[in-house]
Amino acid sequence: MLTLGRLLAAILATLCAGKTSAVTKGDSSPMRKTMELAHESTISSSHSESSKPRLKVGVRVLTKGEAIFVGSAEFGIELHSPRAREIVNHLNGLQTNSEISALLAVDIKQVEEVISQLDKEHLVDTHSSTLEIHSRFHSHSRNGATHQNDLAFDGAYLQIQSKLIPELSFTTWLKDVRDGGVSHIGSRRDIDLQIIGDNRIASLLFGIMLSSGVSHTTLHSSHVRIETQDICAGYFRASDIGLSLNARAEELSRELSLFPLPQKISKNEEILPTRSLRVVLGKVPADQLQEWMSQGIPHLIIEDPDGASINIGPLVIPGSGPCLRCVRITREEGDLIWREIEWQRAFAQSLETPVAVAHSVAGTVALELLRFIDTGQSTLIGSMAHINYHSPCNTEHRNFSQHPACGCNW
Repeated sequence: MLTLGRLLAAILATLCAGKTSAVTKGDSSPMRKTMELAHESTISSSHSESSKPRLKVGVRVLTKGEAIFVGSAEFGIELHSPRAREIVNHLNGLQTNSEISALLAVDIKQVEEVISQLDKEHLVDTHSSTLEIHSRFHSHSRNGATHQNDLAFDGAYLQIQSKLIPELSFTTWLKDVRDGGVSHIGSRRDIDLQIIGDNRIASLLFGIMLSSGVSHTTLHSSHVRIETQDICAGYFRASDIGLSLNARAEELSRELSLFPLPQKISKNEEILPTRSLRVVLGKVPADQLQEWMSQGIPHLIIEDPDGASINIGPLVIPGSGPCLRCVRITREEGDLIWREIEWQRAFAQSLETPVAVAHSVAGTVALELLRFIDTGQSTLIGSMAHINYHSPCNTEHRNFSQHPACGCNW
């Protein structure tokens, strides 16, 4: 492993009001260390002596008469302290509360009061967490170790830094996040995500989740080789037609992953995810569903297209809320013809989705999956989203509950 060090921290502090560093650890898993830090940042005081507060990315500061407005177009607060503007201008993640107080010759209580008001409105980050990045180098030379820490001009590490910034702008705004979203990004590496499907949505979702930090994402398809219909302005190119799908997907996992896994790592550095998640596109064998239910693995269902529409969901949480069979029983009871249509669809060839629909659905599903991974919450838990191709912004949601005739409720 290598230490990103001050370079990454400086870039994030300047560009996204976040502060990240990477640390070197011995035999322990990087994920365990990240999770520990996330826990520590939750329980410690937001006004500790070592805290270096910084405004969250996207927060604006405007003068409003004798007061200042801090926030965004959606929400914010007014601060009426006579030195509030000066204090807020120094919330850049580089100074502690005491240092700001001394620099501005302002009472420390006044500084803490301003920060407390901003923290209450979720407008400031007050903690720093760490990320561990595995080295792609395995030099055996005597001087290798000394050069590994000189990353200022290393293109691979600069690329990781530039890709981290937009992702942190997503996680920093999650509820109760005070470390710029760093611990949540790191925790995404603790997920074993399997995407099972043959259509365009599956390959697009595969690339999006890898690029979002879910490093242990794999694509499972019955197709052996990449076909013409797989080319949809996505991650497969025309030159890939005829190539092994599995081999190309493995290459993409190294190219697209926000945190690429090393090709060769020792046993004591092996990263093993502790949480599992499955996404299935199209028909799902009953025995596979039963296996996930018995193992307690959450799974999201995306149905095959039906005319000019597609259904997303539900996201099934075994032991909590409805399963897919609950949904099917409920739909059958509500519409007698639905069972006959489902019977025909079970034996019909699956339809491919239009390019625009595939991108839209993949993006929507990715956002819900990331929200579930980061927070444990999702609109699709116990719910199905119906998307009409011709009216994509008017998504219809239908909620379901456990059905008394389904075995998952016993």
